[in-house]
Amino acid sequence: MSSAVVMIQREVADRITASPGGKDYGPLSVILQAMCQVDVVGTLSPECFWPRPKVASAVLRLVRRANPLTDDPHGLSQLLQRLFQKRRKQLGAILGRDRALPAGIDPQARPESLTPEQFIELARGWG
Repeated sequence: MSSAVVMIQREVADRITASPGGKDYGPLSVILQAMCQVDVVGTLSPECFWPRPKVASAVLRLVRRANPLTDDPHGLSQLLQRLFQKRRKQLGAILGRDRALPAGIDPQARPESLTPEQFIELARGWG
């Protein structure tokens, strides 16, 4: 698949397109943004459907990156699950203070503050 246009629940779209630091940012955001360019095409209110759902919808365009940010999405996913289970704890507390983190990643940072690129760098050294 090189691209897809999907209509999903607005709350899920918010999680996919979330930026670091927000409450919606998590493993789904990081994985999809690492593998695809994600754009919101539009939103649809419940009134656009019959029967009317209780939630709004969003249309996303996902275009597979020619060069994904990671060549190991499974390993990245495993690390993300581990880190986001304790999203409010510091990285050093989750991963162990005795292990050196890649340059530019503060052991006192919380998972929700890292960019997808920082997670990928962390996953590379974590193996």
